[in-house]
Amino acid sequence: MTQHGGMIDFSNQPSETGWSALDIGRLLVWLKVLAARYPEYSEYIDKAVLRWNFCDVVDKCGTLYGGSKANDEIQLYQEGRLGYEEYAASGYQLWGFDTRDASDFQPYEMTRVLGIDIPIDGRDARVTGTYAPILTVPYTLHGLEFNWDSLGHLLNIDGVHTNREMADIAQRVYEVQEARYIDEKVFTARTDHQLGKPPYFLYDSIFAAGYPWNTIADDGSSHDDLALVSTRAAFGMWALWHTEYTDRLMLVIKELYDPERGWYEGRYERTGGHEKTFTASTNAMVLEALLYKVQGKLYQEALEPSHGQLLLHEVFRRPAQQCFPPERPICE
Repeated sequence: MTQHGGMIDFSNQPSETGWSALDIGRLLVWLKVLAARYPEYSEYIDKAVLRWNFCDVVDKCGTLYGGSKANDEIQLYQEGRLGYEEYAASGYQLWGFDTRDASDFQPYEMTRVLGIDIPIDGRDARVTGTYAPILTVPYTLHGLEFNWDSLGHLLNIDGVHTNREMADIAQRVYEVQEARYIDEKVFTARTDHQLGKPPYFLYDSIFAAGYPWNTIADDGSSHDDLALVSTRAAFGMWALWHTEYTDRLMLVIKELYDPERGWYEGRYERTGGHEKTFTASTNAMVLEALLYKVQGKLYQEALEPSHGQLLLHEVFRRPAQQCFPPERPICE
């Protein structure tokens, strides 16, 4: 339970720890979703975001930077890998930022898993220090929220996708997990997930660190015995793909619901035991999937310019020195 609005560090003490450009991007998406669905709140959403400073978060060409505090100083690092990076870039795009670098899927290579070619991030973790696991959720989030459309070419046609690269990778990510069930009879719905014990957070990957079906921690250590059938991955797949396999997935996870608290994180692949951790990420994904089933694509463009959009184009009134799009140099 939140007790106050102050910042705390990982030991629960008052302090700054930095920021995640990916999490900010995801928040920016949903602030726009909220503003379009409830225009009576749009002005106040804009006023909140217009207090933020984006100078260290996204550069003029759209590279995303996280910040981590070390030795009382914030150290910047390029944040994002294939999947989450392109999805998070959508949030910045919705607020007018040029995100050409973060939205570009390159560099990637292809690897074959169970006869299906899967794009993987071409950067070497030994050089960058960052692993690039292929996960389900960034692609299902983009499908639920944007119908795998490019933001400049939004359609309301479920079977037509203007962001063809995102839609194609999403399809491959789904198909290879279905293929694993067909070939090995292992129910598979893999993404990043939380644990109630060390190491507390894992990437259940389709491919990571040179291997398919690799479950790794942030430090690259392997934890294959902790792989899950992820509740949020299963819900996202079920909402977007109408297949016998996704119906079976829902039967696998149906016991993971606590009527008093919500949905557990998932079911262990090896044992069938339950990971009885509750997270906002998983339960929010469940709600997104259910809303998508009822209403379709969740993001809808606002019918008229917002308070923030109008203000940013007024030279003498817009926020200064916070690196909003109108005051940025053009990317060349």
